[in-house]
Amino acid sequence: MPGRQTTYIERNMKRLKFWLLAPHSSTTLIFCVALLVALLANTSFLSSAAAIYPPDEGNTGFLISLFFYVLCTLILLLSLLSQWILLKPVLVIFLMLSAVIAYFTNHFGVVVDDTMIENVLETNVAEARDLFSWRLVLYLMLIGVLPSWLVYMAKVARQGWKREFAERACLAGAAIAIVLASYFTYSANYASMFRTQKDLLALAIPTHAIFSGTKLVRVAFKSRNLPFTILGADAKTPPKDTDRELVVMVVGETARADHFSLNGYERETNPLLKIEHIVNFPDFW
Repeated sequence: MPGRQTTYIERNMKRLKFWLLAPHSSTTLIFCVALLVALLANTSFLSSAAAIYPPDEGNTGFLISLFFYVLCTLILLLSLLSQWILLKPVLVIFLMLSAVIAYFTNHFGVVVDDTMIENVLETNVAEARDLFSWRLVLYLMLIGVLPSWLVYMAKVARQGWKREFAERACLAGAAIAIVLASYFTYSANYASMFRTQKDLLALAIPTHAIFSGTKLVRVAFKSRNLPFTILGADAKTPPKDTDRELVVMVVGETARADHFSLNGYERETNPLLKIEHIVNFPDFW
């Protein structure tokens, strides 16, 4: 038994060594990364789709096509972004991003949209440390670090730009053909999904996060020169009105209640609210 186990390990080590030493085309690396992300990072998306479109109601073919739809979308996105010297950096960033998003989506039901990305950018180290767990490390290792190391160590075959262009064109053409075939074969399901299942589409990893990030950048550039506008300047309490009060409600919808110093948190997180004449609701639902 130990001899068989040793032989099995040696055989797989030889396969790994062959993978690292043999040159691979850029299309091979793109396909492998897209396949891994589709299989391991999009489990919430695919399982949620199966819950909405149950296989026992004749949706098995649609669900299978949906996996290939996701795979081919990832291939097209990576083919567009990973050009020339950007191949390995883009693939590594893609894997690490997918690992982090998959963890928070699978375990907390977090949808990474433009608002969530903005919250992440404004989060400090102390708050980020509270989210650390060994499950996150496992996701990072399985989907992020180990595949990224293989991508980094893999040798990319040197070939002329004509052959490179031809291979990329073939891969992209095949992906587009599969996407179109999937859509038109199950057009009713896809039309329903795109029209009514926005929450489901937001679970697609990491495509939704990437598009949300571009949206955030676009809005930031568009609004950076806009002047600040005072809202509600006409909200005043009439001098003769003694029965009512003007109330401003501050809702901390993106903050955890146990991180409000007004609720007893040890760090001072509400210094400006503290000096105001306020009424705090620590257990408001």
